Amino acid sequence: MKPETVNKVFKWIFYTLFVLFIVVYSVSISGYNEQQERQRVNLTEEKIRAFEQDIKDGKKIDLDAYIEEKNNFDDKPKRIGLKISEIISKYMRKGIQSTFRILNNIVES
Repeated sequence: MKPETVNKVFKWIFYTLFVLFIVVYSVSISGYNEQQERQRVNLTEEKIRAFEQDIKDGKKIDLDAYIEEKNNFDDKPKRIGLKISEIISKYMRKGIQSTFRILNNIVES
């Protein structure tokens, strides 16, 4: 390979990794994951309070009213999205492996 081509490949890889780093860093700084977890805990605490209040009021208790359902991937659009995600993951894995193979060959030569 020509040195110019190798430099272009390294620049492209560097820029891609830099952009990915910035995205991951900004998500961690914004606290997105913590906010989602906090929201889930608050919903659970609200359900517990509602359950305790219903017991105090002597209402008939139905546990299904207090349990949140998990996401189900049984409907067609979600299954298609899951399948597309698996296909993208497969090809990304192959692409990354071949990139590292090429880089290994460049370093060894």
